[in-house]
Amino acid sequence: MSTFETISFRMEDRVGGVEVTPETIGFARFNRFNKEVEDFIKGGERDIQLDEVRVAVEPGSYLLKLVLPLAIAQMVQPDVQRMESGMVLDGMNPARQTIVKSWQKQARNYPELKISIESTENRFRPVTISNKTDYHEKSENIWVTTEKYLTGLVQDMGGKTSANVHLKIVGHPKLLVLASSEEYLRSQKENMLYHNVQVRVLAEQNIQTRELRNVRLIEFAGKPSSYNEEELNKAIEKGTRAWADVGNITDWVAEQRGTYDA
Repeated sequence: MSTFETISFRMEDRVGGVEVTPETIGFARFNRFNKEVEDFIKGGERDIQLDEVRVAVEPGSYLLKLVLPLAIAQMVQPDVQRMESGMVLDGMNPARQTIVKSWQKQARNYPELKISIESTENRFRPVTISNKTDYHEKSENIWVTTEKYLTGLVQDMGGKTSANVHLKIVGHPKLLVLASSEEYLRSQKENMLYHNVQVRVLAEQNIQTRELRNVRLIEFAGKPSSYNEEELNKAIEKGTRAWADVGNITDWVAEQRGTYDA
């Protein structure tokens, strides 16, 4: 009986139209992905030594093949089998769960990204994380319908097959696509493209992650309100100095109004 088993981690992606391979992967991404794989293998156990793990980086997108001591492989396999049986991560090793969530989030932000885990000895069927999967804890998968206002830059409007608006929100890693109708977009008298706007939308929101999905544009609600923070701070400072000699502001106001009780 072999004392080693092989588990492979495959990353498929394209950057600037170029497939990610051992020859094209960026150094920072190379380090990050390898560290994520290491953390997945160790499962948060700092005492696990990986000196005996043998590594082969092979063509086929970016394929990291690990020849693991049997004892380590048998620690990893049950969690991959959980992923194989469904999208719910409850019961999975917390450290591995964190890595899977991170890969799932990356895949949602970069739709061409896919990360697969495979067993050469067929201890489990290959599992893949992509923008089409939904690995989560049970508590993370509760969505509620909400109506809200959003502010962002309109980067695209229209659509060949369905009408929509692409909105870039500050601090949000990807464009938010708002479904609409050709009639409503055609009726807009003001050009919204490449302008900051405020919109009212109907969407489903995850109660834990705050992520939005199935977002539908109700209306353009005008240009976002804005203020000059520097001017605001100057006004606050000026007002503070002006009221510095007033003891009790409430009593002072009441006295000016003639309602002060002596």
